[in-house]
This record gives sequence, C-alpha cells and structure tokens, in this order.
Amino acid sequence: LLTAPEILLADEPTAALDSAAGDQLEELGRELADAGVTLVWVSHHTDQLRRIADYIVVLADGSVRATGTLAELERLDDPIVRQSIGAR
Repeated sequence: LLTAPEILLADEPTAALDSAAGDQLEELGRELADAGVTLVWVSHHTDQLRRIADYIVVLADGSVRATGTLAELERLDDPIVRQSIGAR
C-alpha cells in the first residue's frame, strides 16, 4: 500500500483471520475503494460480499455466470447466481 496502487487484487484476504482482524481488513478495503483504488476482492463468503461489494462478478465452472450490482443480481432467477450472492 506504500506505493499507492491504482488496482489492488485480494484473493480471500480474510480467510485465515479472526473476525476482528477480518472486520478491520474489510474496513481498510472499503476506505481504499472509497478513495478511488480499484479493489478486486475474491470471496466465497456471501455475508462479506453483501457488506463490501459495489459490483459483483459471479464465476461458475470457470466462466462468468453474471455481473452487476447486488440489487441487479438479486433480481435474476439463476439459482447458482442467487446462491453465490446469498440472495434472500
């Protein structure tokens, strides 16, 4: 972060952290995104996705299944997409 990246790739960055440390990392990610850093955050944790994602890409079987905001994806009938985003 010292080099002020334009894009930051984070592959399951909170996977090995306790919940307090994970919350802090999510907060940092949100602050960076709000400051204009493009942040690609890979997660299988649907609650985390719902808290931090502005735009979502759902991958299934190695292909892009759907893209959009959480609200857009919640309107889809695709069961894999709905499960991936934790649709209610």
